[in-house]
Formats: sequence, structure tokens, C-alpha cells
Amino acid sequence: MAFFVMSELIECIDGLTAENILKRAAKTANGVPFYINTLGLGGWCDEYQTIYDYMVTLGSPPSSAVADAQNTMLCGLVDAGIWATRDLFYLFAQEFNTAMEARFNWKNPGTHNIGLVNAPTWTSLEGYQGNGTNSYLRTYWTPNTHGVNYLQNDANAAWYVRNNTVGAHYDFGCNDAGQTKVLYGGSRYTGDVARVQVNDQGVHSVANTDSRGMWFVNRPDAANHEMYRNKVRIINQAQASTGRSTKELYICVRNSNGTPAQYSDKQISVFSIGAKLAQSDIDTFTDLVEGYMDAVGKGVI
Repeated sequence: MAFFVMSELIECIDGLTAENILKRAAKTANGVPFYINTLGLGGWCDEYQTIYDYMVTLGSPPSSAVADAQNTMLCGLVDAGIWATRDLFYLFAQEFNTAMEARFNWKNPGTHNIGLVNAPTWTSLEGYQGNGTNSYLRTYWTPNTHGVNYLQNDANAAWYVRNNTVGAHYDFGCNDAGQTKVLYGGSRYTGDVARVQVNDQGVHSVANTDSRGMWFVNRPDAANHEMYRNKVRIINQAQASTGRSTKELYICVRNSNGTPAQYSDKQISVFSIGAKLAQSDIDTFTDLVEGYMDAVGKGVI
């Protein structure tokens, strides 16, 4: 039998639909929210409940099927220990985006929410795409200033690309003057190569003709940087670290010492920054993100 806690009901009434009021207030006899018990996957973890509640306050939470898929992805990252390594996590492939639902930082909602420059295109359940000319996303996050898990010799960026394009552009990036401290990833650069730099000043490339899928750039230690595509390590190169960039990280373009450069036309569904990941973590991360994208009918792997 469900019962209502009056303080919870009063707190939730303002601005919510009757359905969401009931979801927030109705509880079973054991104290578990009633709507959690009715979910097809058997309940949400605390981390996703926080995310969902934030989207409720924004105004457009996802439908129950999409929410279940998001819960599966996030709780899997938590259970694998990957979530604890993240500083930023953006799910651009959100169902609705009327009030920043696809632009907030899941690791700390309200902090480092995405800003849009020149209207990059957003598509429901797919993500944001730059126009290759002047549009991009701002994170307001600087590696040297804001990196907590992301360190000079222990660093990682992960992102999911849905389209296959080629050009002289980077999917994300930032660098200081003279490109002495660089972070960027390019899934398919001019000449059909993928390119990587992680807290260093030496770019390395490998042949690649398909930008689609789940990508990682990784710095496992002071002496090397790596790049992965769809679980496969495609670059493993000796390159000494030089430091974390003091410039803001941009997505769909590279922030070259304060100036946007090499705009991208990639469509990015997920983006995350944090500490280094082992091969097993990269495998799990890839499977969980692809599982979500498949569940909403937008997977490309």
C-alpha cells in the first residue's frame, strides 16, 4: 500500500505535472519510492536518481524507457568504479533539451554546464554536431585549474561519434601558447588519420577511415599516451608529458591558446573527462555507452 509524505508532496507540487508529483511522493511500505518499484529494470541507483531529479527541475525528464536505459548505463559505470574517476560527463544524446537537459554535467549538475557558440545542431537521442565553420561547445572547464581526477600523468577523455566525416579538425581540445601543453582528439583528420595528444607537445597519428564509435585518449603515466577506438588500442606511443593546459576545453573545435581553431562537423553523443582507464575499463565503458545508444535506436558500433 502506498502512502504520502506531506512535506515531499508540498516540495514537489510547484511546476510539476500530476504524474511527477505522484512519482516523487508515492512510497511503498518499505520506504522505497513507488515509481522505482514499477520500473522495468527493477529500480534506479542513487546516482541516476539524482540526475533524473535534476532533469525534473529543468522541466523535461526523459520518458520511462529512456530513463531506464540511462539508469542502466550510469549504474554500470558506478558499479565498475569508472564513475568515481570522472570529472565531467555529458550525455548530449538526451531525449529532450528544452532547458539544458542535454547540456548539464552529470558529475556535478549545475557546474560546468555546456555553453553553445553559434548554434551547433542538437538532435534528440543523437547529440550535438558542429557545422565545421564556426559553431562549438564550451565546457568552462580548464584542465590545470579544474582537473581533480584528470592529472598530468593520469588522464583520460572519452567520446562517442555518430557520423563519419574527414577534415582538418579536432573533436575537442585545448592548448597553451606554442602548443606546449596540449589535449585533443581527432577521430578522422585530413589524410584519413586519427590523432592524439594528452598533456604533451607531440602529436601522433594512425591510419583511420571511419570516425564513428567510442573513442578514448589516455595518459597512463608520465612517458606515454594512447588512443582507443571501439575497445581497440590504435596508438600506444612514448611521449613525455609537459603539463595540463591552462586553456578552457572546447568540444567540436580546438581552443588554441584562447582562439577556436579547426572546427569540427562531428556529431558527438557522449563526452567525458577524468583519470586514466585500463583496457578493462575502456571495454566496459564502451559496452555501457553503446548499450544506451542501441536502446534508443541510435547506436553505430
